Amino acid sequence: MIAKKTPPEQLALKCFTEPLSCSISDIERAGETILDVMLENIKLRAFIRRLTHPEDLGHAVTSEVRQLAASVLRGEQPVEAAPSTKE
Repeated sequence: MIAKKTPPEQLALKCFTEPLSCSISDIERAGETILDVMLENIKLRAFIRRLTHPEDLGHAVTSEVRQLAASVLRGEQPVEAAPSTKE
């Protein structure tokens, strides 16, 4: 029987909320996952900042996009998934 692996994000959440139920290797994997998520968030935040800066990408987007990006950076606007283009 093949052991089913827990997705990294679920493992990280489990190790954070129930640390005594995780092995050392699970905690290490969870830490790597958390670090990966943090680095991805830093990259996304930097991109969103670029959208608001008029001398960077801000000149190429509409005022509405700049305002939405600024509100996301301030934590005022929940980020919604883009509508699917699949038919």
